Amino acid sequence: MNRMFSLGLLGIWLAIAPASAQTVSVRVQTRYLDLTSAPGVRTLQRRITGAARRVCHAADDGLAFMVPGRNRCRQDAIARAEPQVRFAIAQARARSVMLASR
Repeated sequence: MNRMFSLGLLGIWLAIAPASAQTVSVRVQTRYLDLTSAPGVRTLQRRITGAARRVCHAADDGLAFMVPGRNRCRQDAIARAEPQVRFAIAQARARSVMLASR
């Protein structure tokens, strides 16, 4: 199963292309989160976990008996989204520093 992730302008995208070649994607909204704060980052992490759960469930719909595969899919999706999360946090902090220096 191939997984493709890319950072959207206002959010993080999670997409999975299962063996059937159908792509399933979910956008994780970051627009109104304060990613310079711990609560904002925790909220983003919860959203990513929920999105990974939905994407992986949709990707193997009809194969619910394969729970270990679904767990692996979620773990991989969350891990693959991590660079986007770090980038979004770094961008938020850089904007915060720029605004504070004005």
